[in-house]
This record gives sequence, structure tokens and C-alpha cells, in this order.
Amino acid sequence: MKTSPLTDDQQQYLRSMLALEPNQWASVGLRERNAFLHPAALPSLTLSPLAVVESQDAESRDAESQALIELINACLKEFWSPEAPALMERLRLTTFEKAPELQAVAHRLQSWYRVRDPIRALVTKMGINSLASDLRDMATMTARELANAKSDATKRQREWLGGGYRRQAKRIKAQHPDIYALDPEWFDELIAFRR
Repeated sequence: MKTSPLTDDQQQYLRSMLALEPNQWASVGLRERNAFLHPAALPSLTLSPLAVVESQDAESRDAESQALIELINACLKEFWSPEAPALMERLRLTTFEKAPELQAVAHRLQSWYRVRDPIRALVTKMGINSLASDLRDMATMTARELANAKSDATKRQREWLGGGYRRQAKRIKAQHPDIYALDPEWFDELIAFRR
């Protein structure tokens, strides 16, 4: 069987996928794969695959708003890396007077950052196919992606995981109230589920 050589785009895509850290695969890898396979189907994002603000006219944003968007994207991109503490401190000290629409995004990101280490420990304890693993991936999602991921996790709970997520959600509620506080309604929905 004869195979044709890879194009430059295909080679670049493969390099970027192989370079991903395992903890980035779910949140970045699938998005990158879809972008590569179906580029016209994706909404245009401002800066990167991790962009938080849908595209706007570049001239309509001033330099300060653009800098805030870049900072938030850097925080998302480096969320699990050693650079995260310095970036998150910069975000904490930032004022959002010129771009109040970004304040909610920054607040959500800071809330998730406060429980970054407990989530990381839970993933180590519970494993890859766990609620903790889903939480790890949710930390760097945009609001729309987060809503879809929660819906997918709830659907998995109902369809094939039995009570696995229910038990894990109960444990998180009891042992990690700071993680539970990220979205108590969703955790309660998982806990209330019975087959």
C-alpha cells in the first residue's frame, strides 16, 4: 500500500498534537483536531484556541482591553504550568474599568485557580476517567465550552457510568467544599442522580 507524503499543515498538526502534555489533551487536543479537520465550522476566536472573547473588530478595542484579553489567554494557556502563579497574580492586580465584560471571565478563572492544586491531587487519586479529570479539563474552558462539558459529564453519568460520578461528587462535596463551591447546583445534580 502506497501512502502519500504529509503536507506541511498535516506535519504541523501532528507535531502540535504530539507536543501536548497529557493534561492538556482533553481541553486542547480535541479542539485542535476539530479545527484541523473542519476549519470552516469553528467560530472565529480573537487570539488563540483558548481565546475567551469571540472575535470583534480589532479597531473597536483599545490597547488596554487587548492587553487584558492577552493576559487572560496567557492565564488559560499556562494554567497548569509553573508560570501560572505569576500570571494569576498579574490578573488579580488588574482593574477592568475599560473592559468590564472581561471581569466575569477573570473572576471565574481566579475561582478555578484557587482549587488548581486540590483538583490536581484529586486527578492523581481518582484517575483519568473520573469526575476530577473532567474538572481539570473544565478549568481552562470558555463559558460555552464549560456548559457543554458539564452537560456531557451529566449525560455520561446517566448513560454509562452508573453511580461513579455520584459517589465522586459526594466525596468532593464532603472533603473539598472549595471545589464544590465552583458549581454547587451541578454537583448536587450529579449527587441526586440514581439509576
